Amino acid sequence: MKEIDLIECKLKFKKHYIILELKDGAHFDSRLFEQSYELKLNYYGTKPVGIIIPPRENKQDSYSFNPLILIEYYFTFKAQVKWVALLSNDSIDVNHLEYVKKFTKIPCYIFKNEKEVILRFKLTY
Repeated sequence: MKEIDLIECKLKFKKHYIILELKDGAHFDSRLFEQSYELKLNYYGTKPVGIIIPPRENKQDSYSFNPLILIEYYFTFKAQVKWVALLSNDSIDVNHLEYVKKFTKIPCYIFKNEKEVILRFKLTY
């Protein structure tokens, strides 16, 4: 596994998926998407992968997400992302996942933990 710590997020590159940890105060916008996408291409090439978004470590942490990037990069998301798995039931996180569902039609799921995702998709570390 390769791990890259950016200022606003941490990316963990596993064999078949990426764990995207947003940090407190992060704003996931075009700039952060482009940085993350470039790193994804360097690690996986154009092979589509899953994305896991873990729960915030501290419930007081906050971040924002610009849903317009889903429109701006629609074809990139459709070609590069197999599915998105959220490991949270917090309303703000679920609302962000709803944007992904509505704007991209990428399969989106909510799980309790990473192990459930691995079992559901028959993945390996």
